[in-house]
Amino acid sequence: MATDTWYVRVRGKIAGPYPLDQLQTLRKRRQLGRAHEISVDGQTWESAGTLTELFPEIIKPIAPAPLPEVQHALNLEDEPTLELEPAVETPQVQAPASQPQWYYANQGQQLGPISDSDLARLVADGQVLSETLVWREDMQDWLPAQSIPGLIGGSQFGGVQGASPASQPQWHYAIQGQQLGPISDSDLVRLVANGQVLSETLVWREGMQEWLPAHSIPGLIGGSQFGGVQGDSPASQPQWHYAIQGQQLG
Repeated sequence: MATDTWYVRVRGKIAGPYPLDQLQTLRKRRQLGRAHEISVDGQTWESAGTLTELFPEIIKPIAPAPLPEVQHALNLEDEPTLELEPAVETPQVQAPASQPQWYYANQGQQLGPISDSDLARLVADGQVLSETLVWREDMQDWLPAQSIPGLIGGSQFGGVQGASPASQPQWHYAIQGQQLGPISDSDLVRLVANGQVLSETLVWREGMQEWLPAHSIPGLIGGSQFGGVQGDSPASQPQWHYAIQGQQLG
């Protein structure tokens, strides 16, 4: 796209025009996603995902379902602010008939399928690094290996002990349009067990490219080990309420 500036439209609200470096800043802040619309003239619109300078293509074995919009206010100095509500979807969470198999990318080549234990051994052997892209059938998109809970770190993954990093990424989550956190793996699992984080609740931590629904994080929803805590069905656990900044949640 041969242009110097772009307009951004979210739910009918238009902001801009912005040069490429400001669009890149919005993307790094997770305030601009692939599903948002951009235009060079303010009349003809297309998905921001088509702008390869912002969203370079990555290999995929199949076309996954589209990511939900993660909508935030556009906060740039001397620019208008769009106050938005986060998009909420109601995905159906189903346990797979068999354990999903992993794929990973190495020097532009897609390799796999391999099991959990094989993937963990590749990490231990240094053949899969923290930034290596990995994917399996129940994930919506390819993610860096460091964003898969238990794969990079001291947790058990596939029966193999991972290498311990300097520190563990902290989780953030969104409830009623409010971003909360950071919290640890085990705290996030407890919020799921208590029914305060649902399968469609958007979550994010450092190393993830986009906010994702909780059900798309392997091991978080469904009783698997995640962060050293056994997940459970919310119906079998007592329900908690808590207050943050005068607002009752849960």
